[in-house]
Amino acid sequence: MDKQTIIKQIKDFSDASTKIGVKLTFCALVPEMENYDETSYILQIASNWFDNKACSEIFDKLVPVLFENTTELVREKIYRMDIYDKQGDIHCRFSDLILENEIGYDPRTAQISY
Repeated sequence: MDKQTIIKQIKDFSDASTKIGVKLTFCALVPEMENYDETSYILQIASNWFDNKACSEIFDKLVPVLFENTTELVREKIYRMDIYDKQGDIHCRFSDLILENEIGYDPRTAQISY
């Protein structure tokens, strides 16, 4: 996939976030593997709106905006979403980010068996 397409759609996501009252003060795509652009990306974002918000509230507000402004092919390139607070510290890390969930899978119900 063309990197410029990914960047444009993430910019559209950022602009749409502002329209719903979540102005992103920082938005970056970082390759999951250092020094290797042809991989999946970590979407790093920050907003003053995130302060005092639960991770689930942030996730519930932004994921629909992400879906509305990106294609499935772009979302497949996003490995993880990291949410930063205004001090630059990780507020939330969605390492098990499910961006396509047609089967209704709920990761909270998963059980590890040996």
